[in-house]
Amino acid sequence: MFCNKCGAQMSEDTKFCPTCGEPTSAPEAPAAPYASQQAPPPPPPPQYSQHAPPPPQYQPQPPRQPPPGGDMIYPKGSTPEPILMGLLSGCCITGLGQIILGQVMKGVVILVGGIIIGGVTMGIAAPFIWIASGIDAYLIAKKLKDGKPVRQWEFF
Repeated sequence: MFCNKCGAQMSEDTKFCPTCGEPTSAPEAPAAPYASQQAPPPPPPPQYSQHAPPPPQYQPQPPRQPPPGGDMIYPKGSTPEPILMGLLSGCCITGLGQIILGQVMKGVVILVGGIIIGGVTMGIAAPFIWIASGIDAYLIAKKLKDGKPVRQWEFF
């Protein structure tokens, strides 16, 4: 066998010419690592019916109503005045403003807690409880008056 480039003689099992380094035959292509695994064929294009239903039309939804009960108190049409709720809770009956505003459990806890703490401290803590209760009732009524919902146990 002879080299195609330089004509030098070489043996049959030689892959490269010993004189010029030219390959003796076309180089073998390396086998692809995943030659046996072919990519799956692409999915067929979607078939559309000539009688497809029309796309859905926009339909305005009615305004969401708050769920009944729950943890939130939503403003109503006539919310009591914040100053009145503050005075009721701070000067008259502790927790009354919260009860009127819808925070019934919170108002009852403030009332009972005020009685117990006031009795234990022989009335010394009562003014502080009245002031805190009055401020809380005022601020909660103000939030409701401004149209903001409040949680059942929200303070200040």
